[in-house]
Amino acid sequence: MLNQLCLNSLGISHASKKLRKIPSQSVKKIRFLATGETFQVHECVAGSTVVAVKRLQLHDRLDESSPEYFPQRLQAVVREIVIMSRPPVIHHPNIVSLQGYGWRTEGQRVSPFIALEFAQHGTLRQFFPPSIRRLRTSVVKLALLGDVALGLAALHRSGIVHGDLKLDNILVFPSPPRSAQEKSLQKFLISATRYL
Repeated sequence: MLNQLCLNSLGISHASKKLRKIPSQSVKKIRFLATGETFQVHECVAGSTVVAVKRLQLHDRLDESSPEYFPQRLQAVVREIVIMSRPPVIHHPNIVSLQGYGWRTEGQRVSPFIALEFAQHGTLRQFFPPSIRRLRTSVVKLALLGDVALGLAALHRSGIVHGDLKLDNILVFPSPPRSAQEKSLQKFLISATRYL
């Protein structure tokens, strides 16, 4: 009941019907992956599926006492769910898939989390460490660049600007080979999106 009331009040009841609600007790943390201004990301198991869980980062700073603090943080989660739930983003092969959402208790506060498709090859920075950058073929590099462009184009067609495109926000997934030289498909992480 609380779950549906919160989502309805945030204007995302249509998206919640399509998304899987993940009970927080079924999420088991495997390891820390990354942190940003808004989210902490962990590799987790939700049921029997490995996912990347983005948890709202709540800071112990002075601005937390502001009445706008939590609603502004919550809006970041809502924005990601709404963006990732609309066509053509939801079905695009170069944009990471939203697997579900849930709520967890943190101190005296209930806070949301979202579960995303887990990138087995990590970020583009991890996939291309300086020590092997020169060893990757031009074909692989061009294919990855093309995949990033296709993901960005899908976002732009939806009226969305990413706003924080960098190596750490591009995820690399395995895929069927497109050629004998290339065996990875890049997908695009939406971590700092905003509307046009």
